[in-house]
Amino acid sequence: MSMTYRVFIVFLVLMAGYASYEIIRFSMMNAKIDSAPAAFFEKGPEEASIVMVEFMDFTCGFCKQIHQPIEDFLDIRSDVRFVARPYPVLGEEAERIARIAMAAGLQDAYWEFHEAFLSNPNEITDAFIRETANLYGLNVDQLFADSESEKVKEMLQDNIDDAQALGVYSTPSVFVNKTIIQSFEKMPTAADLVRLVEDAS
Repeated sequence: MSMTYRVFIVFLVLMAGYASYEIIRFSMMNAKIDSAPAAFFEKGPEEASIVMVEFMDFTCGFCKQIHQPIEDFLDIRSDVRFVARPYPVLGEEAERIARIAMAAGLQDAYWEFHEAFLSNPNEITDAFIRETANLYGLNVDQLFADSESEKVKEMLQDNIDDAQALGVYSTPSVFVNKTIIQSFEKMPTAADLVRLVEDAS
């Protein structure tokens, strides 16, 4: 057997192994999406053929910038299922803010906090959190207590583990079905996102 042929065989084996890994990796992600509580993570039709998953950090400036284009895109493409995965990459305060948003989900207000946090161009202070909680009729003391609970910490750790298993180390990172859109040359518009989703579908 020639050296060239052996190298070719090794290459094919490696490619097959990588393909199998990718299939398993995305199957695991989709399983996680399917098991995620709707109150925390997802909106849009459950049987949608297109699923968009965003890993975001509520303290990330670019996540805040891309938030409105994503919302506009979802208005245009109401057939897309959107899954939000809070993924703090900017330190302990980012993690605390993520836990606050997820704790709001225990009072059926995740999406209200998702919108409030990503629409706020300034620092997310405790005063802002309390104001938002009062606006939507949440029990503020319970919100802060739940954010420190093991349940919420485990939910956030699931997001972190899934993101890292998928090779996601920066935010925002967006998946459309099995295609990752991790970096943008410029801030995408809703129309750009429509094209990207159509290309990835």
